[in-house]
Amino acid sequence: MNDFVIGIDVGGTNTPVGLIDSARRIVASESFPTSPDPESGIREMIRVVECLLKGAERVVGIGIGVPGRVRDGQAWCKPNLPRWLGVPFVDELSNRFSLRVVLDNDANVAALGEAAAGAGKGFDRIALLTLGTGIGGGTVVAGKVMHGSTGLASEFGHIIVQPEGPCCNCGQRGCLEALASATVVAARAQKRMKKKLTCAEVFQQAAAGDQSAIKLVDETAYWLAMGCVSISHFMDPDVLLLAGGMTAAGPWFLQTVQSHFDRLYWTQFPEKPKLLYAALGNKAGLIGAGELVRQTVE
Repeated sequence: MNDFVIGIDVGGTNTPVGLIDSARRIVASESFPTSPDPESGIREMIRVVECLLKGAERVVGIGIGVPGRVRDGQAWCKPNLPRWLGVPFVDELSNRFSLRVVLDNDANVAALGEAAAGAGKGFDRIALLTLGTGIGGGTVVAGKVMHGSTGLASEFGHIIVQPEGPCCNCGQRGCLEALASATVVAARAQKRMKKKLTCAEVFQQAAAGDQSAIKLVDETAYWLAMGCVSISHFMDPDVLLLAGGMTAAGPWFLQTVQSHFDRLYWTQFPEKPKLLYAALGNKAGLIGAGELVRQTVE
């Protein structure tokens, strides 16, 4: 029987919702702008879910990924969505649809999607880093997300890689996010190159041969490699997946991270984790959200 699930990937700007079949294929989807008001956001979710339910015979539940922390069926999405604090997704949607509703952090959900149907498929221990405005992370072991005792596991962006380094938004100094996020790349470009560039434009200029941009990208790759080495020594994953906007730079950036990783990584044995780009792009969140449901009903 082809059981369907609904996946919802709440983003800071847009929220896609998808109907996903048992083969992990998104067979129908719709996206809407994410409202700064959580009540409006939930109303839009309900509207879209109602539309998608009309096209499916058997839906077993709804999975939701949110850009923030999750506790007791509620989402706390500051700073991405400052008014989305204690949003009762599970109660609101389960009461409306009489379906199982499961909620998790968006990076955890993306990691689960990659494990189920993307670049992590076939691996037992997966660590995923999301490279964008900030740096997030998710860990999947034997098909299950690792949450930790309070749900704060895999905050890879807040690994300290440079003691007493630049101040991070979290209040620590020297976090990976404060040294290698897209926001930092753009800020350094403006300071060093005297140009107001986006992170994507810095990478484009590096690919075109601009030496200042090349140096900046190489530094970013170095700090990412340093973070990957720390993650590797902590959890010994089979594969480290890089996801998010920076991966649009293409294979050469992954190769740059890989070269630093190979130089920095130490082991008594020849084996080391694979370093790969994630494969699903913006589909990972929807597929992973659906996977949350499947794991609770299997």
